[in-house]
Amino acid sequence: MLNQQQSRIRVLPDGAIAFTDPRPDLLPLIQMFDPNFTVRTAPLPGFFRPHLLDTRATGSGLRMTGMSDSNDGELWAAHDRALGYPAPKEPDEGSLLDVKIELATRMLRHCELCALRCGVNRLRGERGRCGLGAEAFVYESYTHIAEEPPINPAVNLSLRGCGMRCVYCQQAPALDPRGTAVEVLVPTFWNRLDFNQARSLVFIGGNPTESLPSVLAFLGAAPADFDLPIGWNCSGYDSPDAIRLLDGVVDVYIPDYKYAGDNCATTLSDAAGYATNVAHAIAAMLKQNVPVMVRVLVLPDHVECCHSPALESLAALSGYGELYISVQGTYLPEWKTLSSDSSLSRRPQQEEIERVRTRARELKLKLIE
Repeated sequence: MLNQQQSRIRVLPDGAIAFTDPRPDLLPLIQMFDPNFTVRTAPLPGFFRPHLLDTRATGSGLRMTGMSDSNDGELWAAHDRALGYPAPKEPDEGSLLDVKIELATRMLRHCELCALRCGVNRLRGERGRCGLGAEAFVYESYTHIAEEPPINPAVNLSLRGCGMRCVYCQQAPALDPRGTAVEVLVPTFWNRLDFNQARSLVFIGGNPTESLPSVLAFLGAAPADFDLPIGWNCSGYDSPDAIRLLDGVVDVYIPDYKYAGDNCATTLSDAAGYATNVAHAIAAMLKQNVPVMVRVLVLPDHVECCHSPALESLAALSGYGELYISVQGTYLPEWKTLSSDSSLSRRPQQEEIERVRTRARELKLKLIE
């Protein structure tokens, strides 16, 4: 059975009540503790209809039956040509989405979907740190009512597996794709999703990028009348080619920007080269002309070493597209930090959160308030 997400409710040391990933049915209870809480919504800038629908209807110039015989260079050339000069798909022609699925699947032969670039052959059952083979596994699916207003409420489809190992991971049980009660992400999973109260469909994790081939195949089976924006909530620790394949599929990116230096990235997430990679990934997202809402989760004692420099890096990118900053003051000690004596065993102070927001305003970045 699929783990249908259960919101977690925690009593914090100061007596406050924390709701993690709140669902619609918890709204009355949340408002008992916080009468001012509302399900906030706002328009998603530039969104009219899912890019996926056009990508699925765009011809690639390659016959579907012969696509597997094309080499990688031919596929990438067809991919970029169809993105730049879209034309309607002919009956016997593979779509641009079909080319993306073929390329993403081939990447599993020497996997470079995430920035670790471990190079294992996942099609043969080899597994890197993410633990995934050829299939993607759903950890949970649910409607979240406290996301950023442009995507709220969101149907979050959480996938198992991640190339990072954050010591404070909120979704640590999802890291192991071979855990109990797993379900493979297949096209028929559309029948399991309830969009009645949703304004977006967002892929989360773990990290969804490690499951890219299966996600693209799943999206290929989207109902013809699907009309919600598709979001990609990722770690930012993703390869350039993975981001390239999401062009024309994703309507809004929601990447994290956790660290501005390798010391913190390596110590806290075992993610060498994170800072350079995430800056390049966000730049690539912005070039796709869709909104990019960067989440900065405020970590205790990391304002100066990570968050302020990260905002300065983002300010240098702000002229390249629709960039927004979502400062998150929701950090709670999780997983390996629960019994730690470090600063990560406490919540961030309100003063720390405000310092991050103030710095973002000083840099003229667009804050999601």
